[in-house]
Amino acid sequence: MSEISYLTLAPHGAFLALSLLALFFITRAQMRFSLIIATAILLGGGTFASIRLNEGAFHLMRLLAWLGFAYLPVTTLAGGLLLLRSRVWARAFALLLLTAGIGAVAWQAFIVEPNQLTVRRLKIASPKIRSKLRLAFMSDIQSDTFGENEKRVWNALAAEKPDLILLGGDYTHDFTEEARQKVRLATRDHLRKIDLKAPLGVLAIRGNVDTLPWTEMFSGTRVETVSGRTTLRFEGGLAVTLLESEESFNTKLKIPPVEGYHIVLGHSPDYALGQVSADLMLGGHTHGGQVRLPWLGPLVTSSKLPRHACDGESRFPDGRRLFVSRGAGLERKQAPRIRFLCPPEIVVIDLVPAGSAGPAS
Repeated sequence: MSEISYLTLAPHGAFLALSLLALFFITRAQMRFSLIIATAILLGGGTFASIRLNEGAFHLMRLLAWLGFAYLPVTTLAGGLLLLRSRVWARAFALLLLTAGIGAVAWQAFIVEPNQLTVRRLKIASPKIRSKLRLAFMSDIQSDTFGENEKRVWNALAAEKPDLILLGGDYTHDFTEEARQKVRLATRDHLRKIDLKAPLGVLAIRGNVDTLPWTEMFSGTRVETVSGRTTLRFEGGLAVTLLESEESFNTKLKIPPVEGYHIVLGHSPDYALGQVSADLMLGGHTHGGQVRLPWLGPLVTSSKLPRHACDGESRFPDGRRLFVSRGAGLERKQAPRIRFLCPPEIVVIDLVPAGSAGPAS
């Protein structure tokens, strides 16, 4: 058996063996703490097996998702039914209730929320802005196929009728260039069909998973791809600096002041930790954690920023603002296709002259 087959099958073999062992303890109705022992065996042993047999951080997350949302509920369901047959009512109903709870979370995380595109809105007033401007920002769609979700995202950007559209990178994400190219061509055809445009332009930067030739996705469309740091000035008092993917991860980046209301866009938001002179800094990459827990927040951010700053708006003591998007898609390849309490989004920012706006939402 090849090494790849071993790494693929071994964790599931371990999970199955642990599930059967846990089921044995679950059905020991006379044993004290049998449910606690069974849970410790399955989750503890399964986590240990995942750590030992994973192929990387995202594969580890995938294995833990299998453990928590497949093997655990199947085990609790089987145990509950066996205990019902034995008329051990309290334990049986407790296990069936737990199974239903896990199922509800799984339905929300794997089926509902990944397809639940939201529009997050921000309204900012500044004396540097002379006339109202609407910006739309989208990052991290990370498509491995082109379907209804992708159409929904691109159509939503167009529907907001922004003055300027900013695209923050990570457009395709798959194992092979052949699969990526299919997504690029399908996306290009759709962008031509809906004629995605904005009065001040549609600007796209590269993300860290975008492979060459990523610009083919936008060839023949109204989207302008930007490579290398570029600063553009627009009517109404707006200036936009677009960063290379690599320098957006630089926590010691230096960007001098620019006249007007200065927006800096980087794929990663880590650059905000540097000496960046900007009124508003935009970034993606973190996906908002993709999985967020109440009171705890995102579990994984892939960023050097504090966890609380990896989703939504943050304000610096010197008056700068940072907005990090959750992204319009999710992590692909070996990662689990999951979002929980962190729906995908596009971001709409209304810039208005001072005195015209309320608080950010």
